[in-house]
Amino acid sequence: MYHPRLVESLVPEWLADSPVVVLTGARQTGKSTLLRHLLPPDRILDLDDLGVLRAFRDRPDLALADALAGIPSGVVALDEVQRVPDLLIAVKREADRGSKHRFLLTGSADLRRLGRVSETLAGRAQYVELMPFAFSEWERRTPGFLPELFARGPESLDATRALPAREWSEVDALRRRLLAHGSMPPLLTRRDASARERWLAGYHRTYLDRDIRDVTTSVEPLLFSRALELAAHRAGGIVSWSALARDLGCSYHTAKRYVEVMRLGFQVFLLPPWAGSPRKRLVKSPRLYWSDVGIRNRVAGTAEPAGAVYENWIVAEVRKLVRALEFPVRLFFLRTHGGLEVDLLLESREGVIAIEVKSRSRVGSADAGALRRLGRDLGDRFLAGLVVHPGRRVLTLGPRIYAVPDVILLR
Repeated sequence: MYHPRLVESLVPEWLADSPVVVLTGARQTGKSTLLRHLLPPDRILDLDDLGVLRAFRDRPDLALADALAGIPSGVVALDEVQRVPDLLIAVKREADRGSKHRFLLTGSADLRRLGRVSETLAGRAQYVELMPFAFSEWERRTPGFLPELFARGPESLDATRALPAREWSEVDALRRRLLAHGSMPPLLTRRDASARERWLAGYHRTYLDRDIRDVTTSVEPLLFSRALELAAHRAGGIVSWSALARDLGCSYHTAKRYVEVMRLGFQVFLLPPWAGSPRKRLVKSPRLYWSDVGIRNRVAGTAEPAGAVYENWIVAEVRKLVRALEFPVRLFFLRTHGGLEVDLLLESREGVIAIEVKSRSRVGSADAGALRRLGRDLGDRFLAGLVVHPGRRVLTLGPRIYAVPDVILLR
């Protein structure tokens, strides 16, 4: 049964405006499933099919021309296009000639970061990233809280709101499952924890054995496996390339390149530091997070420390919603050398929404200290401060500052 995705409405809209739309994301996030939902089979050229792959690798331009000759005008999909980078040149030529076809490409590598590929598509392609299921997708809900908060501001919050005990118990069980095993789509139908563990083990093994070769051949397998493990244990931490290189026993540049390979495969992302306060000395290095905490836990061998895993989950979930709903905001974290630290900032033209993440269900005014300091610094540009927690109630902690249950934030 097809499970609806938040981004699926973006694809037809962007295809109407652009000759090429690139649907990217980690392997097994549902790109091929979404293609089959949007298009009939005779419009999809699957490069995971060895026969199709062989034809396109030999002469991508001729193979594409032959395929298009048998397909009426309209949208044509090329699935897993990173496996034949030269095919992008043929797509570019077709687009530049004013082809009667529009192209929907999918890739399990970030094509924007694959040098020659990104240059080939410059100015011609729109990009949509398909991530693991968002919490609202898992529950088959349309997100409402963040859109309402952006539209109306903090007055949209009901300070007396609380989740009923039975509903909270249900979402708490779902939260525990997601924090342990993550949100990858194939796990939706695996109700047993051991089955989910087996799937994650296979995913990890396939990523190491095959998927990174679609991005690069210049990694040493054992060293890269160790780099993955170190990155898993550093989830939510500020990146120190020199410390990572020291722990790996490699050069600074090799350590940085290995993390870039992880980013190309959508395993991790870097959250940049905020630079919006010229009066403060700010930390300038990014923070590293995993796109899916289940994969992170598998690589690390543990779901501990629980606080870091919970923070990673919240940051990744907010990122999914911001991208899937096309909010005009940028995501940052804040840390100053003077000790002010805020986990997540959502900056728009109107101002800043700040989020502090607490993994305990009981929170209070003391947990909002950093948000109050930031609010004083920003003045009218401080739209709202949220202390996100796994409890039941929305609480008012100060002017424009609230404690908000994670399930309310993410729905």
